Amino acid sequence: MVATVAIPWALAVYFMRSHTTTIDEDARLVAAFHTKAAIAAAALLVSTVSLRLRGRGVTATIPFALTWAVALGFSVSQIREYSGHYECRDGLCMPDFGLLITAVPFAVVVSVAVVCSAVITTIERRASDHLSGDE
Repeated sequence: MVATVAIPWALAVYFMRSHTTTIDEDARLVAAFHTKAAIAAAALLVSTVSLRLRGRGVTATIPFALTWAVALGFSVSQIREYSGHYECRDGLCMPDFGLLITAVPFAVVVSVAVVCSAVITTIERRASDHLSGDE
């Protein structure tokens, strides 16, 4: 659960602390960010699936597994787009704009999802304990 919250925030901080000055540096930053994000998403996906197979956990749910699978696929597509030589095809080139509008909001959404999942799991466990008389 800690990794599920910490990794998106670590990536958001990595992006926010990066200081690029050229379009090529922006493109390299996007490729580097998504390389790290793809590795993290793959690790979290494997962790989620393995924890789910061993039992239910706060972040071992199908929605979290789908989130990491989608994040992995998106990151791979962005690595392909921005690795190597980047060519600006449009008049306005901002390769890191996608990170600007998604890095921190994604971390916030994942954090809220983890808290909500923890609350739901706690309520379910208490209800189950109450029904079985294990108070």
